[in-house]
Amino acid sequence: NDGFNGQFASSLPLIKNELAIRLSGVYDENNGSDVENLTTGLNSTKRASSGRLSVAWEPTDTFSALLTTQYLDRSKADDPKILVGSDSLGTRPTLKTNDRTALAQTDDFDTLVYKLASLELNWDVAGHQLTSISGKQDSTKPGRLENDRAFYQPDLNGPLVVGNLNTFQETNTAVDSFSQEFRFASVDNDTWDYMVGAFYNKQDTTTSFESWSAATIPVIGGTVNLLAGGSVPVNREDFAIFTFNTVRLTDNLAMDLGLRYQKVNRFNLTDVDLLEIGQVAVNPAFADLVVDGIAGNFPISAISDEDSKTSSTATTGSFTVRYDLDDDISLYLSLIHISE
Repeated sequence: NDGFNGQFASSLPLIKNELAIRLSGVYDENNGSDVENLTTGLNSTKRASSGRLSVAWEPTDTFSALLTTQYLDRSKADDPKILVGSDSLGTRPTLKTNDRTALAQTDDFDTLVYKLASLELNWDVAGHQLTSISGKQDSTKPGRLENDRAFYQPDLNGPLVVGNLNTFQETNTAVDSFSQEFRFASVDNDTWDYMVGAFYNKQDTTTSFESWSAATIPVIGGTVNLLAGGSVPVNREDFAIFTFNTVRLTDNLAMDLGLRYQKVNRFNLTDVDLLEIGQVAVNPAFADLVVDGIAGNFPISAISDEDSKTSSTATTGSFTVRYDLDDDISLYLSLIHISE
């Protein structure tokens, strides 16, 4: 398995004890599973690069900020799938695992572009710390999967089967996510330390797909090559409030109490449309009837409009009593309750 991997990192102070950056990156290229597709002539190849930039700023003793960004590009990930076994068509040799050979008429691939940005702010004021954490993530992930890995397309109906049938499916998943959290916490109180916070997250995920299949027609015989596809949105929105408290009853005895309330809104649709009818290898007298019959089954709605939107709430509580026998041994009792 041949390949190359290179990495670098550098930390640079821009203003002494106040502002600094760190830059890092990686590049990796290899021949993956080391498979050759005899049909397409392609060899497996994987290539990815990523970079990260962090900026830390502490202008005063009571304020700090940390900005982090990252970019990942896995733009080449050709992955023909290995095949083993004998050939039912009787025209190709038996393949073994160490032959590292694929025969499909198309090659699988799985690429990814991912972007991340996060910002954390901390501010100490009046014996408390106020924290804000913001996050943004975006990604796109195209891919292909070949279903007929053996390139096995026998003549099912004599002269009615013409040429090669398409048997692959392609997808593209896009994710867009944003989150925000605020926390307000006491700092180093003698008896009671507390924290309250709120959280919000919104994530929209959309997967578009196109899938070729070969449908065998009953009774009259024949095969129809058809392309179906659609777009599947899966969206989610979270709201939460929470608190955590520690009460030190004595030097050895402490009590922790946590509580969280969360509401989640979801949206999901799954509709499948007929995009194209390819080869129609049936008796010409029935061709129009077969095509109309197939088209009449579309669109397909797996989730009704009434069920596309759902909502749920959950409350989680925890209670812990802890007793320190000495610096190394503690006894504790913990109770957790979840209501959804």
